Amino acid sequence: MKKFWLIAAALPLLNGCGVFPCVDSQIERAAEPIADKFSFDIVTPASTISHTIECERYFDAQCSARGNSWKIREVGKHRSDDRSLLDIAVMDGELYQLELPRCRDLLEQSVWRLADLSVVRDYGKAKVEENELGRVSTWLGKRYRLQQSYATHNTYAHIPYGKPQLPPVDLAFTVSLNGQKLN
Repeated sequence: MKKFWLIAAALPLLNGCGVFPCVDSQIERAAEPIADKFSFDIVTPASTISHTIECERYFDAQCSARGNSWKIREVGKHRSDDRSLLDIAVMDGELYQLELPRCRDLLEQSVWRLADLSVVRDYGKAKVEENELGRVSTWLGKRYRLQQSYATHNTYAHIPYGKPQLPPVDLAFTVSLNGQKLN
């Protein structure tokens, strides 16, 4: 019987099982800046876009079984998976944006190629439906991967999951990261 009361008393304090993660998530922790900066320059026939990514360590506090932890994100973003998008073309009324890498990927990967970056169309479009599960949101955007590149002409292909493939898209732009052109 003593063991039962000991376990019952300790259970709410265990990480991921009760009170401790919820109390821990309420403690404010300042984000810690990371010294590395990543400067992207995108040159299209219409314009030149410069964008600098600065990263920070932040405390991802959630009152959940998976616990709380320090993660890396782009300054100004809310989550570690949020990315910057840069407008590179509008064709047939559709906006195409270059999706820049996440901070943790920039810090871990030392060599970058143009094929490592994807292009997205209609990033902000979503369909929201009500069903027996509640509100369900479906992303209607399309992601394209580099198929081939020659000088400034890049052909991107849509690679779907079990859906009909869309025709490839030809986009004219170059990308440099910290002054190095990505090939």
